[in-house]
Amino acid sequence: MMNLADMTPEQRADYAERVAALNDALRADLSNPQAGRVVLTEGIRALIENTDRSPFWIDTGALLRIVRAFSDFTEGNNPHGERDFGAFDWKD
Repeated sequence: MMNLADMTPEQRADYAERVAALNDALRADLSNPQAGRVVLTEGIRALIENTDRSPFWIDTGALLRIVRAFSDFTEGNNPHGERDFGAFDWKD
């Protein structure tokens, strides 16, 4: 694979488009191991585990449904066009 720094703007755009398509496919089917792997960071796990409102698995499911439905990509949260980051409010 070519280093991103060595890519032409056209190559970088093609690369970003391919990565975005893979990320979209993973979000569409988070339980499909063929699409990729879902990882919860320690910070997200701590947010889920530090609740007395519901068991871990219920909050995890709710969070993953939000991730799956997320499509509000902007220049601010998607500067490279790869749709690999999103910001949303989850819990009050």
